[in-house]
Amino acid sequence: MFALKRNSEYIDYTPIIDNKRKFEGNFVFQKRNVWFYTRKLKDERIITYLDPSLKAKEEKKRFIR
Repeated sequence: MFALKRNSEYIDYTPIIDNKRKFEGNFVFQKRNVWFYTRKLKDERIITYLDPSLKAKEEKKRFIR
């Protein structure tokens, strides 16, 4: 198991862009709600996570610069 870079071609971002209904579920990590979905690619399983709180914080940092 290993982590992929955010711009990896193996990550399907359409569930994140569309809406959270396509996610399989969510869990709490450090008092934040984290959404996830799994995708099968050949013999590999790719799990993508979305932490909306962290996403908002990173977007805010990017626009403040």
